[in-house]
Amino acid sequence: MTTSSLELTGATSFDLYLCGASLSSAGFPPLGGRTVNTVKGLLKSELDGHVIDESGLSNMKFTNSIFRALIPISKLQIRHIQKIRYHKKDGAPVYAQGKWNFNRRKKNKTRDSENDATETDITNDLRAELKALDSHASTIFSQGTDRLGSDNEFNGSWALRNRSGYAPKLSLPISPIERYWSAEFANSPIPDPYNTQKPDVALFYYKNKSREKRWVDVLSFVEHTSSNLSLSHDLAVYWGSATKAYLIMREQPWHRFVLAYSICADDLRAHYFDRSGLILSLPTPIHKFPIRVTEAIASTALADPQHLGLDPTIHMCIADCQGTHSSLAVGAKGWVVNNSGKTYSIMDVLWKSQGFFCHGTVCYCIRDPDDRKDYAMKDCWVPEAKRYHEVNVLERVKGIPNVVQLVDHWDVMYDGQPDCTARIRERYQWSDPDDRGDHRFCNRFHQRLVMTPCGDPLSDFSSRKELICAFHDFVIAHRLMIECGVLHGDLSPNNFIIHEGIGYFIDFDHAGFIEEGKACTVSFGTGTIPYISMCVLKMMSKNVETVKKTAADTTPQLQPIEHYAHDDLKSMFYIFCEFVLKYGGAHGLVALIWDKLVMPWSEAYENLGVSGLLTTFLSKKGAISEDDFLMDRVSEYFSEFKPLVNEWRSQIHLMEINTEKTIIHDHILQILVTFIAKLEDETPIPTPIPIPIPAQPHPRPQSHIPQPTAGPSTLPRTGTTWPSTNQPGPRRSQRLTRRT
Repeated sequence: MTTSSLELTGATSFDLYLCGASLSSAGFPPLGGRTVNTVKGLLKSELDGHVIDESGLSNMKFTNSIFRALIPISKLQIRHIQKIRYHKKDGAPVYAQGKWNFNRRKKNKTRDSENDATETDITNDLRAELKALDSHASTIFSQGTDRLGSDNEFNGSWALRNRSGYAPKLSLPISPIERYWSAEFANSPIPDPYNTQKPDVALFYYKNKSREKRWVDVLSFVEHTSSNLSLSHDLAVYWGSATKAYLIMREQPWHRFVLAYSICADDLRAHYFDRSGLILSLPTPIHKFPIRVTEAIASTALADPQHLGLDPTIHMCIADCQGTHSSLAVGAKGWVVNNSGKTYSIMDVLWKSQGFFCHGTVCYCIRDPDDRKDYAMKDCWVPEAKRYHEVNVLERVKGIPNVVQLVDHWDVMYDGQPDCTARIRERYQWSDPDDRGDHRFCNRFHQRLVMTPCGDPLSDFSSRKELICAFHDFVIAHRLMIECGVLHGDLSPNNFIIHEGIGYFIDFDHAGFIEEGKACTVSFGTGTIPYISMCVLKMMSKNVETVKKTAADTTPQLQPIEHYAHDDLKSMFYIFCEFVLKYGGAHGLVALIWDKLVMPWSEAYENLGVSGLLTTFLSKKGAISEDDFLMDRVSEYFSEFKPLVNEWRSQIHLMEINTEKTIIHDHILQILVTFIAKLEDETPIPTPIPIPIPAQPHPRPQSHIPQPTAGPSTLPRTGTTWPSTNQPGPRRSQRLTRRT
């Protein structure tokens, strides 16, 4: 059977390299962030085949451009812009004699060799233009510097809120949530532990002005360079803009899209990033069309936050906003509303994916206003072909112990329709597909699933016995799922949780239905690379070689891969190994001896494109074939588990050397039950509760000043009021002692 039997739905170039595998993770550093080098590879692979550059479309008119879809036409005229002056009424005009008057100088950026490829190429002369851009970006609104701060920061909306002559000329309602443009990070990077980037001009909430800022605070940005983006995309400004948009999406995954701008060789472009790719608008010569420049700056700074891509059905509070919503649970960090108007309190962000496009998954702890219980809400963008796949899987496995249960689900609505990434691209249906550049486009629908229980990461186990009992329960639940015709197919530490001492399966994005009369699912491979079984890795590696040997204009004939229950059981062993090698105590305490070389195949997290599938396969094969390789690396805390590690490893090794043998659930259960019976009881270690750091005093906002939000400015009214006796506390529930 070849690829004609299966479809590579929505495959990225990275997927194609991996032969269409449905990977839940292309790999990220164990600490949870992507470094500069890993982001470069990620963006190059994800942008390939997912970019629409309007300048490359035949007969593309500006009236049909995404720029015009995002930036409404105003009633501003040239004479209005000519009246605007730098800072003072008697200062130099910002636009005169058909050109923007760039007359300010700015010192050079401090370059970092590690980040050089992602920095904008700004010469000394163009730094004057950058400073002027910052000045007129705010002067267009306020005709003066911010009355409260430095020359680099401005109240970019004051004038249009207060000068009656300008506000009516904009064809959009002015949001009460004040924002401002700033060049404060043009010379020094925005703090980030993994990726240091310097946006030339960035947009922030005014209420965050005096606070330390990170990428979670950046709403939009402008990059400025003398390079000509029309000649090539392989420029620092292109990759730098993509990297900064990635960082915004990483820290603010509640964005529907990210809107940014570049000025390249005096041409203004809008950069629109969403979960299906990038759209570059037609270039606008800034000197010839000053009104468009003004409209872009004004719309971005003054319109409702949803015009910046913020989802109006969810709200995440900033510091000045938190605690001001009286209808939410005490300690809530935000809210989310379903299609029936029911408003849940967001108590915590449990997990967020590290990818740019694809699912963009975020998991929240939400509290129901009716029963006041906590639930887990999964927010994700799913391919159209698998729109309700996870819902259907959860319905199939409903009632199985140690599997999360679906409580509610809905399509996220926008403008009265299910939100998806195809709507903004409908304007390009007339264009030649060969010109569009997004031949790998995959339409993705925005969905939310509410599930119970809301647990903690499996790494938060409170004792060794609790952990091994959880694995015992996983094996039983997995067997019951197989009996229901469901194969999870993507076992990783991220896809297990623990709640009140009990382990649960979660995340069924890549689960497959086993057809009647068969014992496996068929795909091009699914899973998370470090935990995929050797059998599946080997087949994926062969398909990679086929792709490499196939001519560029020929479709490779790939071999579909059969995924059996024993492949999942092997994945479970690799996860178990990671725990007993990595952790030196309960609640995620990492062993002193741990680094990624202790478990060599874990390098696939960071070096997938370098080490490849074959190297990962060989690393596992070597470790499994040696009696003491893994046992010697078990942490001191889990030293008592060494016999279990060796016996489970032996079962896998016997199958690898004798293909007629297979691992079944009963084999693993017998090993686990025997070991647990010999394991002495131990007192679970309570979850450590961090001592809260006292908040810095700051003046409370006046009642007539709207609060900045990461969503709409008004909380949906549900009529629910939380009692004042509901005191905030740690989200994690107290552990219960497990009994064998």
